[in-house]
Amino acid sequence: MARLRTDRRSPGDPRHHLLKVFFGADPAPIAARQAEAHRAKLLEYADMDQNHSMAGKPGHAIALRAGLKYEQLFVQFWESLAGEHE
Repeated sequence: MARLRTDRRSPGDPRHHLLKVFFGADPAPIAARQAEAHRAKLLEYADMDQNHSMAGKPGHAIALRAGLKYEQLFVQFWESLAGEHE
């Protein structure tokens, strides 16, 4: 079976990274990588919000709004965690 490749810039599932920390991994490098990945995704969503019309697509607009909030939250979380462990 072929392995799925993941984009290194993709934040992935936050539970995976939190479990690493839970089981003793150094939080500083994880937090730094995750903050960077979530900032990139936030910029991607912000670009979509600015440059793509959601007129007549209320479901798309709602999903994009949720994605923006989600990424903002995780940028703040991972940046805060990285700052605590510098």
